[in-house]
This record gives sequence, structure tokens and C-alpha cells, in this order.
Amino acid sequence: MKVSREDMVGASAYEDSTVHVKGDVTADGSYMTGVSVHDGDKSSLIVDGDVTATGANSVGINGETGTIKVGGDVSGREAVITKGKADVTVGGSVSGTLVGIAAGGNAAVSVKGDVGTKTGAGMFAEENATVTVDGNVTGGTFYGVPEDYEDVYPAIIAGTGATVIVKGTVSTAEGNGSAVAIRCWDIGNQKGTLVIDKAKAGGEASAIFVDAEVGRFAGRYSEQSAGYRGGRAGCKE
Repeated sequence: MKVSREDMVGASAYEDSTVHVKGDVTADGSYMTGVSVHDGDKSSLIVDGDVTATGANSVGINGETGTIKVGGDVSGREAVITKGKADVTVGGSVSGTLVGIAAGGNAAVSVKGDVGTKTGAGMFAEENATVTVDGNVTGGTFYGVPEDYEDVYPAIIAGTGATVIVKGTVSTAEGNGSAVAIRCWDIGNQKGTLVIDKAKAGGEASAIFVDAEVGRFAGRYSEQSAGYRGGRAGCKE
């Protein structure tokens, strides 16, 4: 199914309803959203194919509650946005122009493929969100900077309450930047976990950077590549 207008949603579920799209969902236009679940903890939206949102300020998936399952790929200016208690599963890959995944609240996101973005972070994980990626996570450049600007965005930006699991490689775009940045001031429940098999920084940056306004990061990492497993992404006063 395809919707071409402005400020609309391709498919949505609310008030504990169930919606099943057996093909693809395409939303084309400014402020368009591919699929959305915003009301009802038992609401469920299933798309067997791809979800594509194109146009200014487009969002592929917007989940605030309930369950969203996409069998294929998801793309949009902001590909996946979740908060509240949303439970999102993507069978393919996630591709954003500004961000791949932005997860907050108590949301859970699972991606079977890769996650990446052209500009910004491949993944934001905040508060008490849980994000699992079976493939790779890649960050992008800074938006609107000159072509010769050397610094790039971290592939993952995570608060200390978030749980992030990446089974592939976390890497930046070509340039100078850390693969993972941990924000100590976004504390969530202080019980987050970071599990990453391999991280590659850009240029001379550390693989994992800690915004240590308070405390410290308890983990082991090298300057250019990191294998980090089972540690707590936490900061203590």
C-alpha cells in the first residue's frame, strides 16, 4: 500500500486493534510516517514486506506502545522512533537519513539485519530502552558541515540505563569519531548493559567514549577496536 500526501500515516493500529499488511507500506510526502502504534498496550501492527517513508521529516516506524513487526527493511529520514512500552521487531535492515534508531522509555527494538544512517548516529538508546541488532551498526557524518570537516558522529549514543546488544561490528563513517558514546548524565535506571563484539573508531578517536561528567565506565576497551561483552554501561558518582 502507498500513501502520498502530507502529515499522514501509511498504516496504524490503536485501541488494542490488530492490523496486518501482507505487502509493503510506502508513505511519500512531508511529515509522513510509514507505520505507527500509539494507543493500546495490546495493539499490534504487522507488515510482511518493507516500510519506506520518504520526504522531509519522514519517519519509518513510530511506536509508542503495543507491538510492531516488519518482515523486511525499514527506511526514513528517522527510520525507527520508539518510546513508552513499544515492542518493535524488524526482519531486515534499518536505514535512516538522520538517524537509524531512536529508542527511549521502556521500549524494545530488535533488528535482524544492519542499522545505519547518512548523517547523525546510527542508534540513540536512552532511558531504559533495549536495542538488539544482529548485524552491523554504522554512524554518519554531521549534518550541514563542510565537506572537509573531519569529525563524524558516533555510531551509537547510549545512556547508562539503556541495554544495547550488537552482534556485528559497530563503526563510524569515514572520519574522526568514536564508535560508541556513553552519556553518564542520561542515567535511566542505572542498570544498562553494553554488549558489542567489535567496535571500530574513526581516525584517532577511542572506540568507546564516555561523557564522564559524573563517575566512570567499568569496561575494557582498546583505542581503535573493542570487544566488550557482559559489562555494565554505567556511571557512578
